[in-house]
Amino acid sequence: MDRDGRGNVVKIAVVLIVVLLVVVILITPSVQNVIAQFLLSPFQERVPKNATYTLERTLSVDANGGTISSFTLDLPLPRHVQGDDYSLQSVISVTDSPHGEQVIRYGYEWKVWDHGPLTGAQTYVVHITYQIRVDTYIWEIDGQSAGTTDDVPIGVKNSYLHNEWASGDSWMIDTTAPAIQQKAQEIVGGETNVYTILQRIYQWTTENVGYSSSGLTGEPKTSLETLESLMGDCDDQALLFCSLARASGVPAWLQLGALYDRSHDSWFGHGWVQAYVPLQDGGYENVVIDTVNRDFLRWMPNRIVEYTDDGNGDHLSDFYYSFNYYYDDGTYLPGQGPLYEEEYISIDHSESAETVVVGSILASSIQWEVAPSRLKSLGA
Repeated sequence: MDRDGRGNVVKIAVVLIVVLLVVVILITPSVQNVIAQFLLSPFQERVPKNATYTLERTLSVDANGGTISSFTLDLPLPRHVQGDDYSLQSVISVTDSPHGEQVIRYGYEWKVWDHGPLTGAQTYVVHITYQIRVDTYIWEIDGQSAGTTDDVPIGVKNSYLHNEWASGDSWMIDTTAPAIQQKAQEIVGGETNVYTILQRIYQWTTENVGYSSSGLTGEPKTSLETLESLMGDCDDQALLFCSLARASGVPAWLQLGALYDRSHDSWFGHGWVQAYVPLQDGGYENVVIDTVNRDFLRWMPNRIVEYTDDGNGDHLSDFYYSFNYYYDDGTYLPGQGPLYEEEYISIDHSESAETVVVGSILASSIQWEVAPSRLKSLGA
């Protein structure tokens, strides 16, 4: 090979090395995040600015060959959810068939259906249709803008820093169990900044607690059970998160509703965390944290809220026990009894053409991951 040929080979090799170095640099998350901030690049994760859904929730009771003397179905109705200058959820309409009695309970509007008896092959089905608009929102809060646990008002502390919802000798949300306190201290240490506390608990939970959808009937696991097994479904993880946050001085509570799976055009019951964050310049925000779907301070346009925990365990338990009944056990074979099912059915949805950047694709988690619904427990 002559000198010119060797020179061309060297030049090509140098160019290839430079190109390779550029590619390596560009695929690093830190560079991608910088690019995502300034360019409309494929590294950005974008979701609809808002979405409007029509869905039907059905509650089905089956006598299953025996006799149900009487039963009650009840559930809270979704309502508007908003901050000072933004909306998260707007309820357009709610209709039900057959019509249930509308009552006010714990500050919520509830629908109640009393019925009985139900025998043999008879069934009773309630249909509730929601039309709801959901808006995307990202809380622009960090350690600099958030206040400390000392900035949390006493009234909020009284509502959301205690043990909640007794289950036998344990609590669903447990702030006093030695294992919970020890884990909170291990995760948080002496930190008092509310944002940093929530961030550390979120990081620990997503890195150490696996998702398990087993045992979705009945009550969720207690926070101590989830800590011991390091496995749990959506509300199991949310209850543990609340326990760790409260043990660290940060008010946190459950929100419960449903999540939309766009890939299958279906809805599933879901639970996540709300937490109180005081701000350095005054005021506060009730932020959303969802460890199962990896949403930290993000309200994604694929969920609806049906109930927000008010800090009273009896009220929270009431949400889970949406079917209460009395039956003649002599009309059933051993181990059998009435059947109860809940289901969400997607009827229609539309998404805005305008989208919102919600983070870096590689830095965030899979969106639209759905936790299976938990059937509400049967009351005796």
